[in-house]
Amino acid sequence: MHLLFPGRHHLLTRFQHDYLCELIADPRNGIESVIFAVTSANHSHTRRNPLPLHLRAMALHEFGATLPVPALVYDIDDVGVLDDWANYLLRRIASRSGGRFQLSPENAAVLCSTPSVIASFEECGFKIFPAELSDLEGARQSYRAPLPREIVARLVAGDDGVLEREAHPATARLWGRYDLVPVVRMLFDDQLIGDDGDLTETRDYNAYVRQMDENIQMKYDETAAYLRPGRIGDIGCAVGSWIRQAALDQRLSESEFYGVEVSRKLYTICEQRKGNGEFATPFVFFSRKNAVTGTVFEAGSMHTIHTSSLTHEIYSYVPEGCVDAHATGLQQLREFIRRRYEELLPGGVWVNRDVVGPEHPERLVWLACSDRERFLKFAADYRRREGEMVEFAEVEDGGRRMFQLGLGDAWEFATKKDYLENWESEMHERFCFWSQQDWERELEQVGFRVSPVSRCYLNPWIVENRLEGQIELIDPGSGTPLAFPPTTTILVAEKI
Repeated sequence: MHLLFPGRHHLLTRFQHDYLCELIADPRNGIESVIFAVTSANHSHTRRNPLPLHLRAMALHEFGATLPVPALVYDIDDVGVLDDWANYLLRRIASRSGGRFQLSPENAAVLCSTPSVIASFEECGFKIFPAELSDLEGARQSYRAPLPREIVARLVAGDDGVLEREAHPATARLWGRYDLVPVVRMLFDDQLIGDDGDLTETRDYNAYVRQMDENIQMKYDETAAYLRPGRIGDIGCAVGSWIRQAALDQRLSESEFYGVEVSRKLYTICEQRKGNGEFATPFVFFSRKNAVTGTVFEAGSMHTIHTSSLTHEIYSYVPEGCVDAHATGLQQLREFIRRRYEELLPGGVWVNRDVVGPEHPERLVWLACSDRERFLKFAADYRRREGEMVEFAEVEDGGRRMFQLGLGDAWEFATKKDYLENWESEMHERFCFWSQQDWERELEQVGFRVSPVSRCYLNPWIVENRLEGQIELIDPGSGTPLAFPPTTTILVAEKI
């Protein structure tokens, strides 16, 4: 009889070891091997799954070596909510073992304390050993030992001795050897990132990745002249497209590239691309880090830091429940700027390409638009979670119906109205918080020298495809059309 033990296995407990040994010692159970199925094996560095597979497998190997029967470890990728999850897991083990383990109720039992997982295996006819659960038949809410997730919660809350008391020595040694306690505490303290490791749960990543790749050559060409060879970091690297272009640049042939991405899904794509050999140099390294809450490179170590379409997200995404989203967003962004200054070598450069707001965003304008219903939807949805509202009034001039509102809000609508695939996500993001002059002033206050090559401009593609014939800005005083503000900034900030 095989004993299948599914779980995420970020932390192994003394109770689990003692319980397994008791089951194995009972000849009535006939247990000849223990099979650890490591679920969410493809997820890591999140609150739900803090440790990567290789660390979990290392602890399981040491843990299993102390059992009186052979122990094996198989990885089970996360597949989301699946009604037939137990059958998926069993087929995965059969595949990963090369057909060696075809587990069934006739040759295997299951050790598990999670009611939903127990129900899934019970439907398949498996015998269940309930581990920490003290009442398998009742309400399934009574436990005789702390669950691993509870021990992690105690550790995060500051109980430094809980590993020694409750965790198995294999876990305690691994967590100590790799200094995992501060890493896990940082994950749980990070209020910007959700349990599954993303800034937002509303983004369509297929559409997002496609948009990132479609115009990457243009984005790279706009920044290439300002890059300095050496250690080059791309923070918010998305799917690694900019680094892929930079690695082809002969001027940077001796450089090392460091991609930093906070989104678990995008980071996974980066690693897949590297595994596929899509980069022209092997000196490309990716890591999952949050550049808002901490430094991502060693102080004084980088020749170039590049960011694209990132800084507006740092301003926009704030912890839920904060009283003043605007003030919190500015605080996060200023901290981000300060950390980038610290990470650069003297003479290093931060190249930031992003959206930019107009000068005097509070100025009242009339907005004429071809799709009034879309504007009304925008006004109802925009920054609602952040407690901010678009203040507007409907006006009529010469029989023409328009909206009167601040220039900043009018430009937010004009530059967002076509993001229909990611509408819900975009409604959290503000583009017009700083103008070009605001940006340059903030950078200089930290100590940067803003290079004269820095500039802002109005993207002609946006004008042609999204504005002309659809949007008009009008001066309420004279009734004359206003020029469109800039859409994009390229800031070249040098550490002197």
